[in-house]
Amino acid sequence: MKKLFTLLCLFFLFSLNLYPNSYKPGYIIDEKGDTINGFLLAQNSLNASRKCVFKTNSDEEVRTYSPQEIIAYRFAGSKYYMSIQVPAVSEKDQNRVFMEYLIKGVVSILYFEDVQGGHYYIEKEPYGIRELSDNHKNTDGSPASANLYKSKLTALMADYPEILGEINTTKLNFTSLIELVRKYNLKMCSEDTCMSFERSSNQIKTTFGLTIAYTTNQYKFGNEFISNYGSGYQIGASLIIQNAFFSHERIEFSFDLLAGYQPKYNLKAINSQELISYKGVIYNVNNFGATPDPFHTSVSDLDADFNLLDLRFPVMVNYKNNFGNLFFHAGFGLANKFVLLSNKDLKELNFENQYGSTFKTYYMGGISKIGLGMNSLKEHPISCNLVYEYYFDPTAVNSLLRLTENAFSVQFSYQF
Repeated sequence: MKKLFTLLCLFFLFSLNLYPNSYKPGYIIDEKGDTINGFLLAQNSLNASRKCVFKTNSDEEVRTYSPQEIIAYRFAGSKYYMSIQVPAVSEKDQNRVFMEYLIKGVVSILYFEDVQGGHYYIEKEPYGIRELSDNHKNTDGSPASANLYKSKLTALMADYPEILGEINTTKLNFTSLIELVRKYNLKMCSEDTCMSFERSSNQIKTTFGLTIAYTTNQYKFGNEFISNYGSGYQIGASLIIQNAFFSHERIEFSFDLLAGYQPKYNLKAINSQELISYKGVIYNVNNFGATPDPFHTSVSDLDADFNLLDLRFPVMVNYKNNFGNLFFHAGFGLANKFVLLSNKDLKELNFENQYGSTFKTYYMGGISKIGLGMNSLKEHPISCNLVYEYYFDPTAVNSLLRLTENAFSVQFSYQF
């Protein structure tokens, strides 16, 4: 299971280079002003600001264009990017990037992203293009005053006094800026032709899923006992939230509720020998080939029914990477585990003395996932995932008496 998980991780990383994202219909406008139809690579905002990846048909060789090589590119009925010189104080700081038009009209709003984050710009003739900033550094690196963007909006929209009050409540984000500028453009022109383009916002989408899984996990009882990797099962439901981020459409959030059952394990002593009670008999589990013990039943290892029933609540951030009808995805997050039932006939004696029970009710930990899936005909994705979980007792100060769990799962999911 560990080797399979590692191989799939490596395959996923390789696929990021082989199939970075999906190609969608669109066009480029070359340096001569000619429009060339074809297919554009859908990228995140950071990469889309740096380069345009284009091919005229599915068999054509892919070509990458810089902002210095073409005028613009646009996805059919969707995002629209223009090569624009970023305003700078000095000539040496001039930099040309692909800016995305969020709305284009009498007043336009543009957006691009670099390693420092996202940047919004406003454009209006004859004033050119200016950055809208809020407690960020200006282009020359100097600090910008708080709400500086509101001052610029006020100055550029002063010919529509009724809108000035709304500027005070406008936030520096996609939805708020588009709403403000749309209202201004329609007032200034009173026709739809005032706005030659407006990017539609991807609505936040929630879907639900069902999950079943085969699990193999190992328990370690502090520095005393360690189990083999036993088998178990999980079943549960998921809530997936998509389009939560404006500039990162492939990032999803998932909230899972999984019920798990783990029946039986084999226990061995970590040190030379340890005592454990099972079904009323105290066993001396030792590493000396079941050395005789006059007071306890001596064994080299112990098969025990755990009969563990638990509920797990993973909260994950996932990255979904499409190519064609298939997709890869990977994620990580935090997880909580609640033990509902366990075999009371199994008693780790030092744990019982310390905590009053062998298994506590609550454990916390982390989770990671990687998987391959496909979209069905009715757009209900199905996927096969490999999942790794790690849990520990957060209240156990003494690591020698802290229960930990390593778990691997093969998980099958269906979204509807």
